[in-house]
This record gives sequence, C-alpha cells and structure tokens, in this order.
Amino acid sequence: MAVYGDNFRSYLNKFVFIRSTEGIEEIVENNPENINGYFAYIFWSKEGQVCLRIMDVGYGLEDYFETGDENVDFLVEERILPIEGKIDDILYVFDGTIVADSERYSRMVASTEMANLVSEEMINARENKEIDEFRDPLNQDIVTVVFFTKQLPIKSKAKVKCKGFSKGYFFGELMQIPFGWRNLSVGDEIEFKLDKMNGATVLLASV
Repeated sequence: MAVYGDNFRSYLNKFVFIRSTEGIEEIVENNPENINGYFAYIFWSKEGQVCLRIMDVGYGLEDYFETGDENVDFLVEERILPIEGKIDDILYVFDGTIVADSERYSRMVASTEMANLVSEEMINARENKEIDEFRDPLNQDIVTVVFFTKQLPIKSKAKVKCKGFSKGYFFGELMQIPFGWRNLSVGDEIEFKLDKMNGATVLLASV
C-alpha cells in the first residue's frame, strides 16, 4: 500500500526508498541478501512523465535502511524509470536533509532538475491541481479535453498534450482528432479551460 496514497504529487521532488528490484536485477544478482530495493528521487520530466531516478541501491525495512556497497556510480550511470506502477512499492519518504547532507545526492538532484527545465507557462499548468483528474496516468502532461459547440452539438473527447497555462486558459497540442471534428488535425494548438457541462467539471476546448 502506498505510504501517502496514490496521488503522484505526494512524492514529487522527494527522496524515497522503493522496495523493488525491478530495474536493478543485474546488481541484485551480485548481492541478493543485502539488496531489496533502491533509493530514488521523484521528478516531473520535461517529456511529461513523472519519473524516478535511482540514486543508490540498498536494503530497507519499515524503520531501518542502509545503502549497498556496490560498484555502481549512479551519478554517471543514469537510471530513470516512470513512476507508474511503482507507487505501491514506496516504503519510505525521507525528509530533505538526506539529500542536503550528501554532496553526491545533491549533485544528482541538481543535474536531474537542470535536465528537465520547462517554461513558466508549463510550470503554471503543472501546478494546477484542479485538472489532475483529467491527467493521463502514463504521462501527466496529457489531459482529456471535451470538444462541443452549439454548431456541432456532439460531445467528443480527445487527448491533448498540455504545453502551458496563461491568462485563464490552458493550451496544448492535439494528439488525436475528436469524433466529428474534421476541421482539426493532429498537432493543432488547442486552447481549453475548466468549465461546467451538465453539472460536471470538464476541460472544454475553446474552438
């Protein structure tokens, strides 16, 4: 069971221990008794996925943790995995002092964040929790948008890759053509906003 629930925001920019050997199998083979998981940093990648970067391997229980004495430099050898399917394996979330007290961990966090910088408009869109229910679990920048007008009264839905939020509107790239909207093409820039439709909150395209 996830430590702080299954909401990805509970783990963003946090240092965690994940009790799983998926992704480090060849390391575990050399020391199976002393490695049952890994320490990782959770971040939002510039491609849109919430991911983890493995920072160390080790052994963890509910109240005891130790790093493994393995000859793997994760500062040089980057191992990045999507967080999807791994939240339930998070055993512990550490406070910020763990990273602050380690120069190596601090350097890994800094390099990860620098490699995944996004625009201010993208930061605004990502910080908006109101649209979390419409985010795709495999890529949190992808949202489901409703297309509807009085001229074309067909309620259609389509995936849009969100690119930012400014002046009350989100904007992004259309990833699929909504049913009935032949005037649209994949790749078109779409504006959309939070709105009400039949009493339900939706992301409604401004077209």
